[in-house]
Amino acid sequence: MAVLSGKRGTLYLDGNEITPVNNWKISISANLKPYAANDTRGCKKRVSGVFDATGTFKALISDTEGDTCCPVEKGGEYDALFYINAITDPVPSYYSIPIKIATIDVDDDIDDGEILAFDITWEGNGPMEEFGILEYGPGGSSSSGA
Repeated sequence: MAVLSGKRGTLYLDGNEITPVNNWKISISANLKPYAANDTRGCKKRVSGVFDATGTFKALISDTEGDTCCPVEKGGEYDALFYINAITDPVPSYYSIPIKIATIDVDDDIDDGEILAFDITWEGNGPMEEFGILEYGPGGSSSSGA
């Protein structure tokens, strides 16, 4: 079985492709609540609470056309599509997540002269969905809310 490469990943915010983006990361969690009861035989069990999504992406700063603006605003809300492959692939696979921007960091490595970038942290702001090969099982999406 072949494995996938993230080299064709893409990020869209409010329908616009964000470029250049060097990487993106999503962390999906289910708020697990531990409990013990008279039927747990002295052990903790867990029940799933609400789902949450958080993540980051790195937007490289480009000066090729004088466009050095950050692609997002502090506290801004966006409908984000995180593609793991090309939108033109036979089975485009992506996460659809409404997000709010939590932090914007400027990464300027003076010592090594690395590429300048905006390191952007976001938090989910509503229900998320998975499409393509990211869907879980025959029932589709693994989560009903972010």
